[in-house]
Amino acid sequence: MKTEESNRQWVTRQPKADLHRHIEGGVRPETIWRLQTEGKVGFRFSSLSALKKKVSLSRPVKDWHEFFNDFGIFQRVFTEGGPKATLAAVREEVEHAAEQENIDLLELRFSPQFMNGDVDAEQLRRSLKGRAEYPSAWDDHMEAIIQGCVAGSLGRDMKVGLMPLVSRNYGPASGMMTVAFARRWRPHVVGFDFAADESKSMTTQFAESAAAAHQLGLPLTVHTGEGYSSDYITHTLDTYGSAVRRLGHAVTVLDDPELVRRCRRDGITVECCPTSNYLMGTIPSLRAHPLPRMIASGLRVCVNTDDPSLFGLTLNQEWENCLNSIHLSRPQLLRMNATARASSFITANSFQ
Repeated sequence: MKTEESNRQWVTRQPKADLHRHIEGGVRPETIWRLQTEGKVGFRFSSLSALKKKVSLSRPVKDWHEFFNDFGIFQRVFTEGGPKATLAAVREEVEHAAEQENIDLLELRFSPQFMNGDVDAEQLRRSLKGRAEYPSAWDDHMEAIIQGCVAGSLGRDMKVGLMPLVSRNYGPASGMMTVAFARRWRPHVVGFDFAADESKSMTTQFAESAAAAHQLGLPLTVHTGEGYSSDYITHTLDTYGSAVRRLGHAVTVLDDPELVRRCRRDGITVECCPTSNYLMGTIPSLRAHPLPRMIASGLRVCVNTDDPSLFGLTLNQEWENCLNSIHLSRPQLLRMNATARASSFITANSFQ
């Protein structure tokens, strides 16, 4: 216990970087509760503790359906609350990161299509009838996100970067719509991400949008190797090319020595999210996370929260998990934090 308390105090003091955090899954339960009490969202939770119990996973999910059912609560903050709720959610998320987690470099990714409650991208595209490249409501949310980042980081020694995300399960049309969105907001975005269905066929269908995002000068990070074998990571790199600078999760990367050599050679960073991997059923326990072996292999790695409110953690707690459960050392954590800073897509595009 003394060691854990010592680790907690040490972790709290360290300025940190988080490169893999979703706005949607990071909405503070306290924010949702306040929006409910103000009548901004139609939830009927009896108390804040009941809300927290519902939105934060306490055990590994049975399947992806259970995950998306829980994630849908966060979606309703944006679909029901609109831009005003979006602004409040982002502001309070950034404030908490700075004040309670000692984060001074934060990359926030989000799916504009998910926030707007849109599902089938092709149907959505047809509904626009050529009048626009994507729904105008996406811009309303983006303006609110920017205002939230500015307000949350105001007066703080903190850099915040934004990254549009394509949910591949929405279909290929979602890719080009999100690229058009990124083009419109290019001065305010630092990178581009692909998430959800990582099957080879789906990865291939988004090659055009990956190339288009790269043409905008946006580096790519891709969710891959989370629930699939290392072959899928290789396929992602083969398909999207040198634009890919980081890999989200990539839990299976060590299964292929040649892939490890390739990632080392190309300086690709793996965004590790241990608690997420455990609660999503990718690994049997935190202790079993391959992070120590990734470090030993020479891979560039960093530690992140993914969806902190959904997984019921902070970056402080994730660092503590690395020390107490995964048994990394403090110097290893500091080196990973330095890697995160060196791998960040944030340059001049921040809200400071």
